[in-house]
Amino acid sequence: MSSFDGQKKAGQAEDGRFLPGNKFWRNRTRHGAKPIYGTPEEFLEACYSYFDWVDENPLWEMKVFGTGMKLRVQHARAMTLHGLTAHMGIGRRTWDDYRARDEFKDVCETAESIMFEQKFAGAAAGLFNAAIIARDLGLSDKREVDGNLVVEVIDSYAEDTDPE
Repeated sequence: MSSFDGQKKAGQAEDGRFLPGNKFWRNRTRHGAKPIYGTPEEFLEACYSYFDWVDENPLWEMKVFGTGMKLRVQHARAMTLHGLTAHMGIGRRTWDDYRARDEFKDVCETAESIMFEQKFAGAAAGLFNAAIIARDLGLSDKREVDGNLVVEVIDSYAEDTDPE
């Protein structure tokens, strides 16, 4: 079943199909989907909305003690770029596209700095697992060990033991 509305345009056949060699695509005023966030201010507001959501929605743990007592313990939620982009309704590649645009670059850097600081300070205060956060922030201590060991054996015993 065709969705042809009966109004033939230049470069179209009677049944609505485009004819070979048509240049109908040139009539587009834009290519691709319209961006969700038109201004850096709208984009920053969406970032702030995520930061507020993180503060208002901590993680909860149910601790059970040997006595049978149960206690709900609140834990801070770490801000992540994946969480931010999901909250904003965009993908990671779209974030990178916004970040590449001059007018959005500062906003993206600000948001990334806020998330870095929240995770770094939280790990330093013991609120987050420091090892996990260090890896996430690229701060992990990397040591390269070379397995090549050269041992030179010197037989000095023969020289020190003179029979005379």
